[in-house]
Amino acid sequence: TPAKRRPPVPKPLSSFDVDFSFPAPPSLCAVQLTGSFVSWQRHIALLPPSPLDAKPVWRATLSLRAGMYFYKFLVDGGWKVGPERTVKDDKGNVNNVCVVGEAREVGFRLGRCA
Repeated sequence: TPAKRRPPVPKPLSSFDVDFSFPAPPSLCAVQLTGSFVSWQRHIALLPPSPLDAKPVWRATLSLRAGMYFYKFLVDGGWKVGPERTVKDDKGNVNNVCVVGEAREVGFRLGRCA
């Protein structure tokens, strides 16, 4: 009997560790992140600043596939955009934008969405 051949195992899609940060004092209660990378369906908690940080910055690192993502921060219950790279959508909402991976020639730095 001929041996059965297994189908090839698909290669995993490349993903990149992307740092998100929001400059804010540690006295805040919570800084969260949401965006198109989670279909705007859940909030991701950012870690509060370390007492050793020269400038207080809340941080999170996500593993994302190459592409363009829109995102926003939820700071103590209120929507905020970060200080860099904002765009306005067709409904007038202002969001941050991040380009990851192969799309980096657009002018964004790979692996950093602040």
